[in-house]
Amino acid sequence: MVIQKVAALFFLVLGLSYLLNARLWAGYAKTLLDEPQRLLPILWVTLPVGLVIVFLHNVWSGWAIIITLAGWIISIKSAFYLLFPQVVKLFSGWSEDALRRYLLGGGVFMTVLGAALVYRFLL
Repeated sequence: MVIQKVAALFFLVLGLSYLLNARLWAGYAKTLLDEPQRLLPILWVTLPVGLVIVFLHNVWSGWAIIITLAGWIISIKSAFYLLFPQVVKLFSGWSEDALRRYLLGGGVFMTVLGAALVYRFLL
């Protein structure tokens, strides 16, 4: 249950951060795309977090399935980028404006998802 609460708040806060600071996030994303080696420390954290979710929160019913799926996605994506960091270069041609629009869409999605999960798991 703790993982559900942490994930709910994480989605809400990160989604709001994307919406409120889209230009900052787009600049950061552009740096990561242009210099994939900067992703490595992030992946060293996200892979264990994803695996903890997968192993400690393997729930495949109700709202909790969202957290389990997020854990699997985080784990697979992190492992993939650790094994093949050069793949990030495929996205390096994106402009900061395109990245900002992408992040705004993600921000809306994560804010709505986070709010729904907060309502479900914390209230």
